[in-house]
Amino acid sequence: MHLYLKLFFILVLTGCTNSSSTDTPLLKKSSTHDFFPSKVGNEWVFDRYSTASFSNYNENWAYDGIDSFGFNIDSLDVSLSTFSFEVERKKNILIEDTLYEAHIINNGFQVPYYFGNKGIYNLGIFINSNDSLLNKGLYIPKPIPENVSWGGQLSFVIDGFLKTSQVYDRRVVSKNEIINTPAGSFECIVIRTMIEEPIDIAGYTTLFEYYSKDVGLIAKVKMNWVPDLYWQLEYLDLLKRYQVDIHKN
Repeated sequence: MHLYLKLFFILVLTGCTNSSSTDTPLLKKSSTHDFFPSKVGNEWVFDRYSTASFSNYNENWAYDGIDSFGFNIDSLDVSLSTFSFEVERKKNILIEDTLYEAHIINNGFQVPYYFGNKGIYNLGIFINSNDSLLNKGLYIPKPIPENVSWGGQLSFVIDGFLKTSQVYDRRVVSKNEIINTPAGSFECIVIRTMIEEPIDIAGYTTLFEYYSKDVGLIAKVKMNWVPDLYWQLEYLDLLKRYQVDIHKN
């Protein structure tokens, strides 16, 4: 009888120990990335040149530098606005059974990024604790591959709704490209992202993002693109000023 009681208590204690260990999520700390210095307090201010009437119907068009868009910022059909984004704070984000130390980028919405050893991961988007859409997807690998698509996800707001979309194709399409902005001239890599959800039968919302080492995002072009048919530009962002500390928090 005493033997059975001893076995019973051993099983109970073992079960409790295992339960408590599995209830504690693993915390993954953020590191850093050369092309996105993400210290709390870092800030980037951009000029945005928006248009609704700039299109290209050359079916043989191919990207050959930012000038290949033929964008004229002095055009009468271009409107100018200014916006900023900053690394606002850190926040632990729970996804499945893992806690990620996220850096919260405030660009009007709260966008969490996890800086892991293998790259930067987008963790979704949220406005507050009651309005969030959290999911982990690769944004920029470390190191950044050449001529290889790495997929991933992109989070944004459309028609007032939070949205996380899978990427159809994301890759480096140019490197060592000099980009001139109001903040100066920068040597950049260019990452093209085509969102998986088509805008029509064969078209994709497409981003060209220009990153410079130890500075971050320098410029961005957003357009609707139907490969081998036409594209329509939506906006061009150019860095106006920035305040960046490359050292880790």
